[in-house]
Amino acid sequence: MKYLATLIHLNEVDDEMVTLRLQDYDLVCFASVCPYHICEGELYWVEIHPFIICDYLVSEAEDDKVPSIVRIGDGYAHIITGTLVNGKIVVGDIELEDDYFLSDFGYLEGRMVSWEVDRLDAIFSYADT
Repeated sequence: MKYLATLIHLNEVDDEMVTLRLQDYDLVCFASVCPYHICEGELYWVEIHPFIICDYLVSEAEDDKVPSIVRIGDGYAHIITGTLVNGKIVVGDIELEDDYFLSDFGYLEGRMVSWEVDRLDAIFSYADT
């Protein structure tokens, strides 16, 4: 799913580390695909894809847990908390999809879950592609 996001910050040391404001969340992402020059303060169409290096760390969260996307430390890792619906974690208007949710975590369908991801990849695109 494509989202219109504001580029909040370009990291001076790691030029692939970008901070995007998406809905009410500031997400530190790895700019995995960026076919054009980007500037802070501008709006861009992006897709956000969770990236897992080794283990899927998914657990059922308490029903009263507030949906959120929270950065862990100074890197790219985040904890995503939302409702699992049709293989996607839904956090407000943001949907993050992964094939393993349907095959390995289907028993959590409709429940609040927390998922630790190693990074969030941002794919910058054009509005019509």
